[in-house]
Amino acid sequence: MIPAEIEQLWARYLTAEHVRIRQRSLRALEEFVEALLSLPTAEWHLWARQLSHRVVDCGENIPIRLPLFQKVLFPALLAGLETSVAGAARWLSGFTALLYNSPSCRDCLPQELRTEHGLLFRALGDDPEDTRAKKRLRQYMRSSFESALHELPAGILYGQNGASIEECAELLNDLAMYERLSTEVGSPEDRELIVKARYVIPAYQRYLSERCRYSDFETFLDSNPGS
Repeated sequence: MIPAEIEQLWARYLTAEHVRIRQRSLRALEEFVEALLSLPTAEWHLWARQLSHRVVDCGENIPIRLPLFQKVLFPALLAGLETSVAGAARWLSGFTALLYNSPSCRDCLPQELRTEHGLLFRALGDDPEDTRAKKRLRQYMRSSFESALHELPAGILYGQNGASIEECAELLNDLAMYERLSTEVGSPEDRELIVKARYVIPAYQRYLSERCRYSDFETFLDSNPGS
């Protein structure tokens, strides 16, 4: 709990957001943040993590503007990461759009924790039984594999580009994780995608190693139906 007078400032800010006058809401947010940060660190860190839980885990429609993220939520969640507080990595993964638009915050993180994917992996490292993180990572990985395969039969994508032999190996490692998550928290619809990926990614690896013999990947598949 934070003092009632600071809760009132928070309520005033939320009211200003509903009125939709940007200047007024930013001024109310600034007053709230200044008052909140005057509290002992442990108190406002706890408040920030509770708010993160409400937004990320419970889906509450609470406006999170950049100043609130940069000055309050990120510092509290970063401290949670540094001490492996259960949930901190998962909550931060829910704010990756804000993180992307906050270079000074992003630079505080190691490279592997600057993406939703990396933060969700870290969440499971901090708490292997984190079912929320498992479900979100499973959904993230499903979307990633759908994107990787959506240009078939032209080829396998890795990001915006065609996958290399080495990147296919990374995709297969990720596929093993996706399959485990699907078994634990997934749904039957994952199976078709996993079977497809298990077939075409190794085939694309082989095609890349023998590319001089084929005009394109579709021709390779036609010539190697059991690949």
